Amino acid sequence: MTQKEALSMLDLPNGYEMRVDRNSGTLSISSGNGSSLYIRLTAEGPVIEMDAPKVLFKNTGDIAFEAEDVSLQARRNLSIQSGGDCDHRVAGTMRVDVRDDIEFRSQAAKFEAVRGGISLKASDDLDLHGLRILHNVPSEEEVLEKLQKVKTFSQFMACPAWNPNSPKKLEPREPQSREDW
Repeated sequence: MTQKEALSMLDLPNGYEMRVDRNSGTLSISSGNGSSLYIRLTAEGPVIEMDAPKVLFKNTGDIAFEAEDVSLQARRNLSIQSGGDCDHRVAGTMRVDVRDDIEFRSQAAKFEAVRGGISLKASDDLDLHGLRILHNVPSEEEVLEKLQKVKTFSQFMACPAWNPNSPKKLEPREPQSREDW
């Protein structure tokens, strides 16, 4: 194969050019401003490299990634935003390790350990702030459900007391508008 047959070049609009190097198995698209896209065919599989000030992947429908392992690394900042819900489902252990501070903010929060306890540990103060700090207080529905099953006076006495004026869990509400959103 001659050098000319091994290397093909095609001029594209907006100052881009495309080169195919059959010897190295590389397709490159580059522009005069230094932006480049390389697709190299290697024994381990295709390698895609981009060198540009900004790259945008845009699709009007869904995008899905599937692989044995996925690694995402940002040299500076990473921002993930969703206009709807966001679900994380992990079959193993999930760890969050933050060098500096972490802050969670939402309308309401619920943490549930379905097969064990919840442990909070601080090397300094542990502060709990709330209008009321409730400890083992059932919801109104939970109390009424237990009362409906009562057949004897001793079962009635075993039910948690419920008074309409006593502390109780508040029901979840519809999302409220926030100025910071």
